[in-house]
Amino acid sequence: MSAPDEPQDDVDAFWNLARFHAKLNPAPGYFGQTAMESVPPPTWSFDASSGEADDELEALLITGKASLSAPAEDYGDELPEVGTLAIVLDSDGRPRALVQTTEVTRAGDALVESFRVVYQPA
Repeated sequence: MSAPDEPQDDVDAFWNLARFHAKLNPAPGYFGQTAMESVPPPTWSFDASSGEADDELEALLITGKASLSAPAEDYGDELPEVGTLAIVLDSDGRPRALVQTTEVTRAGDALVESFRVVYQPA
């Protein structure tokens, strides 16, 4: 995974729509804004050539879920956590999906992170 230089305005506009449609706060009138919905999540893109990265992104958008595997040492002390949100970008740096980590497992020396699409624009 890599984080290309994304136009922040596009990410902010996407986040404003995604947090509403993903229903991150089921009762905003009662509870006010939560931390989860007030801070935009980090962005990332599939780490491959443009065509391959966009193919992987399209597969994610079609199936609604995916898993990534990487050496555990690449994460250092900051292991992914279940429930964490992220915005997935295409190869041009445009936001395409809001995903949530659903499972984190260790497979030998690798860490496997599974996630599902919480929101994608129509």
